[in-house]
Amino acid sequence: MEGKPIKPIREDVSMNKTIIIAPWAKSLRNGKENAKNYPFWPELVKLLKQDGFNTIQIGIHGETDIGANEKRLNLSMGKLENLIKENSIVITVDSFIQHFCWYLNKPAIVIWGKSDPEIFGHPENINLLKDRVNLRLDPFRWWEDVEASNDLSIWVDPQTIFSKIKSLNLIN
Repeated sequence: MEGKPIKPIREDVSMNKTIIIAPWAKSLRNGKENAKNYPFWPELVKLLKQDGFNTIQIGIHGETDIGANEKRLNLSMGKLENLIKENSIVITVDSFIQHFCWYLNKPAIVIWGKSDPEIFGHPENINLLKDRVNLRLDPFRWWEDVEASNDLSIWVDPQTIFSKIKSLNLIN
């Protein structure tokens, strides 16, 4: 997919304080939890809300609620595009949304655990990976073969993500 070059998120840009959160990667065919899913969304959302951020969770019906101020589910592509374009930041895991943001020329903050941002990410994004040692050995195997982990040692902690968002100097 080719698109026009996009500018990375600059750390001195003033924006509004609404954050779009796409917390979940596609469901797996075997019914197991996707290993791309960040398990600490409620803690991050709590930090954001305490600091006055408006959070909007996007996704599909049946996905776990993360405690955002709003939920917008099963949006059409047009409505999803408008929502992303109208708001300052999108936070997601390695999923369709990070690629859709790239297509829309809208950098995102992407949380990585076991998938490799150097292979599957976009350099225009803020790619948050705790340590490359946690990446899966075969990056092209089916996700059904990878166990999900709630172990904070493989994920960037919520406070680090919150600090990165704060460094963007968002306005009220």
